[in-house]
Amino acid sequence: MAMAMRASWPGVTRRNTHGRSRPDLPNEFYSLLLDRSMSPSCGYFTTPDIDLETAQVQMLDYVCKKLQVQEGNRILHLGCGWGAWMLHAAKRHRARVFGITSDLQHAEFATNQFRFAGVADRCLIDVCDYRDLDPPTEYDKIVSLDTDENIHSCRWPEHFRRTFSFLMPGGVFLTSTATVLARGRNSPSAEPVQHVLHRGELPSLDAVLGAAESTGFEVRDVEELREHYALTLTHWLRNLERNAERERQIAGDAIYHAWRTHIRDSMQDMCSGRASFYQVLLSKPKRGLSGFPLTRKDWYR
Repeated sequence: MAMAMRASWPGVTRRNTHGRSRPDLPNEFYSLLLDRSMSPSCGYFTTPDIDLETAQVQMLDYVCKKLQVQEGNRILHLGCGWGAWMLHAAKRHRARVFGITSDLQHAEFATNQFRFAGVADRCLIDVCDYRDLDPPTEYDKIVSLDTDENIHSCRWPEHFRRTFSFLMPGGVFLTSTATVLARGRNSPSAEPVQHVLHRGELPSLDAVLGAAESTGFEVRDVEELREHYALTLTHWLRNLERNAERERQIAGDAIYHAWRTHIRDSMQDMCSGRASFYQVLLSKPKRGLSGFPLTRKDWYR
């Protein structure tokens, strides 16, 4: 089934009525910060010395393996950013992917990438909040990778109730999040940066898992990727500082320094163990059956 663009896009974009918008920055700012794929989440480093682009491609493929993406799968990608994972899943596995982003510029960039790669018939992207979606369509799989799509701690139960309703019985949801230790707190020194960049406090892992289980999800796998995220942040900080002059021209000194402080402090928190990064694999059982094989080896093939 071909996936046409929404009639309202790109001439009209939906308004995000639930969250605070981030400072408007052009795609050029992020292209100087991220790798060529414009992937805004954690890379997967099989060795610590590989380049960021390779690590990001490896993560895109790793997520596909975790979800067991197959041809024809209907997948919802929350916080799809510039469409890197959508493109990978559609091109490598011929999946049909519907992406949600809060930024029109991101959607325009992604759509151009889909057309250039010849997968525009399998990728649809919309600019809205997922809570504003039409009555739920059931998807085979759901994925959320963009750690910049923040969810306030009190909204985790609502978030999981909503995603649970989108998923077919027997379906799988992979979500990723940066976390703090359950006994820890976000540093008061980070509050000015969180205000400028409109970021909220990080949740604890037990809060995330508790909210997921209370909704009806079954927690099938939890993987800590703290070292991988620390390496990713190291590359991002290096890119930001290498391109400091141009980044400051684009964003202004206040935003540039807020980004630099945020990335540097996040990297230090990851390296020290004050914060971590997890991928959580959840299933929606079908009459009590998870659909998972008995071993991880058989699932992550």
